[in-house]
Amino acid sequence: MFRQDRTNPSTAVSNWKGRKDTPRAWASSAVSSWLNGGLFGAPLEVTTTGSTTTGTDGAYTWVKWTGTGTFTTNVAYNFEAFVVAGGGGCGYYYRSGGGGAGGCYEFSSFELPAGEHDVTVGAGGAGGSFSGADGVKGSISRVESGATDKWVNGGGQSLGSNGTSGNGGSGAGGTNVGYNGTGNQRGLSPVTGHDGGDGFSASAGGGGGGGSWQLAGSNAGNANAGNGGTGKANTWTGSSLLYGGGGGGGTNSSDAADRGNNPTNGGYYGGGGSGDYGSTSSNSNGWANTGGGGGGSNNVYGSGYNNGGSGTVVVRWVTP
Repeated sequence: MFRQDRTNPSTAVSNWKGRKDTPRAWASSAVSSWLNGGLFGAPLEVTTTGSTTTGTDGAYTWVKWTGTGTFTTNVAYNFEAFVVAGGGGCGYYYRSGGGGAGGCYEFSSFELPAGEHDVTVGAGGAGGSFSGADGVKGSISRVESGATDKWVNGGGQSLGSNGTSGNGGSGAGGTNVGYNGTGNQRGLSPVTGHDGGDGFSASAGGGGGGGSWQLAGSNAGNANAGNGGTGKANTWTGSSLLYGGGGGGGTNSSDAADRGNNPTNGGYYGGGGSGDYGSTSSNSNGWANTGGGGGGSNNVYGSGYNNGGSGTVVVRWVTP
């Protein structure tokens, strides 16, 4: 006589038997998700929108934004971000200071949760468009991280009057009768930027140079404007590029050596604009996508339209 439990197994036993004999390729979705996402980690997939370039450098894959966009990852993963804010614009004034560079900061490894994250690239601040008009502070750049956003301040603006110039990622240079702005407004360490230089009130003096990521702007002297601080190198995209140069101050001196950071060589000094000098209106804006400050004006000759340069954002990660 056959035992009933052998010929008519219970449902529970039958299900156990079925799971035991099911081929491994037929794993349940719950197990599959746990194996892929929990134990071994799903393959990382990244998609982006906006004006981007991509590449690899050593162990890293990187994406660079030159305009606002998004960054989407399918799994939580550790990333790094280099964030550059927009540079400050110069005021339309008799020998104004150079605009301060936008804040620049290399954020070390942090986790981004799965999902879409906004990337904001700050615009450069506009220069004063009529006599007496202040420049405009540069705009912040940021990466939305879901917990603590990674962001930096825009560069300080110089004035169209004799007041104290603007603070920011880096401070703007003072006018010929005013005072400089201060940098590193967020108090990050290492610092994101430095102070602008003071102006000089003598008739042949000039505006102070805008502060940069690396250095304070130079003070103006008798018969010369202050140079903007030089930028600093970042190598995340495979080449050494300088960012965050301060704008040179404006002066009525005819000495061409009084110019600030001239960006016409591709941002060699970090993208800060040259200050107007003598009877020359250089109209030298901060270099685009470097966060450079706008060059100072000399409104005797009708200049004063020197804008700050826009910022940029680079996100990189260790290639899986």
